[in-house]
Amino acid sequence: MKCFEGCMRKLFLSFVLFILFFVLSAGSGLVFDSASRVLAENNQTRSENNGSGDDLMAELGMDYDESKQPAIADPLEPWNRIMFQVNDKLYFWLLHPVGRGYAATLPQPWRESFGQAFYNLATPVRAVNDLLQGRLVRAGREVGSCLINTLFGFAGLLKPSEGIPALNPEPRDTDGGLTLGTWGIGHGIYFFWPVIGPSSLRDSVGKVGDLFLQPLYYFTPLEVEVAVQAGEGINYLSLNLDQYKDLKEGALDPYTAFKDGYIQYRRSALQADE
Repeated sequence: MKCFEGCMRKLFLSFVLFILFFVLSAGSGLVFDSASRVLAENNQTRSENNGSGDDLMAELGMDYDESKQPAIADPLEPWNRIMFQVNDKLYFWLLHPVGRGYAATLPQPWRESFGQAFYNLATPVRAVNDLLQGRLVRAGREVGSCLINTLFGFAGLLKPSEGIPALNPEPRDTDGGLTLGTWGIGHGIYFFWPVIGPSSLRDSVGKVGDLFLQPLYYFTPLEVEVAVQAGEGINYLSLNLDQYKDLKEGALDPYTAFKDGYIQYRRSALQADE
């Protein structure tokens, strides 16, 4: 009976810690980064069009011309829109203030170095996915860069690998969702997960697989893994504080804009690897 109670307490603690992890790491790119990259590019293109004398519809067409947008089934749209609003409030009420306080505490060069260390720590995720995609050279560059940056760059805080021609250019970021895409598996339906943000059925499955490729999953207690992931999320958010706000204000329908942006970004990332 005591053993059972101990297991239940451990499971409950794990659940609480994982919820904390998702909340604090929401700004790490899980929530807004993928869509934001595409919307930022679209906003830049629109600004260039403003100077060329294009009419209003041409200026807005980059985001809202349905014929140009990649399609994805969204049968859960009512629920997804509710989750979008939940995440939106979470960002402005919790994540943004925490990120701003963190940014005020640590100078930007330090936070950029921490970001490099977190990226270095996730090398196994990218390397294994490169292998599963059949990209042996890219996997070799990932592993080589990780070894050099870990040994001579203070665990990845610095990037001495940039000075080694054989390890450049730095491989593109990749993950389990893109691996499934290279195997010919489509997105399926669209999800907007609570806290995590935009995804699809394919990318959600890939993300679960990536969790098992994280070194911390096997070599550290759960509490340490959660703390590291949360730290990565807050660090990333502190370097991109107003990106989400600016992009949201520039969209007529933020939900649709971020959905289209996410799918377009994922399609572009997949096509860039072909």
